[in-house]
Amino acid sequence: MWLESLSSDDHAPLLTPPGRPGLSRTRLPLRVLMYSHDTFGLGHLRRSRVIAEALTRQNSAIEVTILTGAPDVAAFPDGDRIRQIRLPPVKKLASGAYVSWNSAVPYPETIAVRRAIIRTEAARLSPHLMIVDKEPGGLEGELLPTLAVLRDIGSTIVLGLRDVLDAPDTLRLEWQHKGATACIERFYDELWVYGPSDFYDPLQGIPLPERLRDRVRFTGFLARSASCGALHPHRSGNYLLVAAGGGGDGYPLLSAALDGLRASRELDTVIVTGPYMHCEEFLDLQRRASTLRHVKIVRFDPRMQDLVAGARAMIAMCGYNSFCEALSFDIPTLYVPRTAPRQEQWIRAQRSHALGWSAILTGEQAEDRSEFAAAIDRLMFQLPPSRSVRRPDLGGLGSIGDLVSQAISPAWATGGRGLASGP
Repeated sequence: MWLESLSSDDHAPLLTPPGRPGLSRTRLPLRVLMYSHDTFGLGHLRRSRVIAEALTRQNSAIEVTILTGAPDVAAFPDGDRIRQIRLPPVKKLASGAYVSWNSAVPYPETIAVRRAIIRTEAARLSPHLMIVDKEPGGLEGELLPTLAVLRDIGSTIVLGLRDVLDAPDTLRLEWQHKGATACIERFYDELWVYGPSDFYDPLQGIPLPERLRDRVRFTGFLARSASCGALHPHRSGNYLLVAAGGGGDGYPLLSAALDGLRASRELDTVIVTGPYMHCEEFLDLQRRASTLRHVKIVRFDPRMQDLVAGARAMIAMCGYNSFCEALSFDIPTLYVPRTAPRQEQWIRAQRSHALGWSAILTGEQAEDRSEFAAAIDRLMFQLPPSRSVRRPDLGGLGSIGDLVSQAISPAWATGGRGLASGP
């Protein structure tokens, strides 16, 4: 349990209260610090970016700093009043163990450097609000020293959670091991679930006391929008998009999709492998696709939302970002979710299918070329999510804007002390 190891650091930078009485709105930007541990894929960073971009659009007084462990953070450049700080990346092995991205650096040393960067940036910012993505204590408890000081100076601290985390029994054991409930009770003012309450409760099965349940806020899904300006080169509106998220575990899906495309009718198709797919797997897909004149392979595109917006239909694994993009652009979608090491995608895909928003194939079904080809043919005539009986709630970004205003507005009058309601 990481919370038990929390101790003070006498040499760490001091943090000061986030505001001072009497400062005007024009002289006191609202400082939001976001944390995204990012040990696998791009999902955490992309979700943090969507929230940061919405907040800065909604309020010209807000400045956002994102602490992220994503190796490819440079692919998503800083924006207007959005700054990204790269933490030394780590990666998760098939065994579940973590190692440094740079194999020459011992893992404990990487964690120590990450912890120091987090503390230093928090000291520099003294944020009014901190939004932590998914991991209450951070990777290996690296957030705990900073959370303790932010709590003391009156920053509001929020835990942001996906609509689905994992199977309830698995999540309960994981949270018990990490001491997550105690961490939340000690440090967090609210928990924001990025989905509607009637879609799924990601904390079901967790024995949270009622006083912590009262801190949970369901926001609705995080809607996406296409980029302004020039059209994406592939944005014709008449292609099938096949995507595998970050790509680290996407080869089985994309390999099966190529086989299915070979057996189905000819379709203009764009396949996005993701930047973390192994080079040998990427080259194999590229070689096999070269014999299909209607299929194009793309390694990575930071404007993924534009590719989705321009697609006629999509095949994906049902990660949170792909799911929200399909709903936002009303795209008929076939999901082939992974079931390990987490059941997150499988749970989300099943729930989406039950609501009539998408179709679903298991991994075994996808391995059958004829069955996958038949599913692709059905996808071309599938109704979009908006034609289902219950339309998806995509109001998450507006809800978050309201929650942020409620969370940090007292800073104008109190100068930081009392900014957070506290447990």
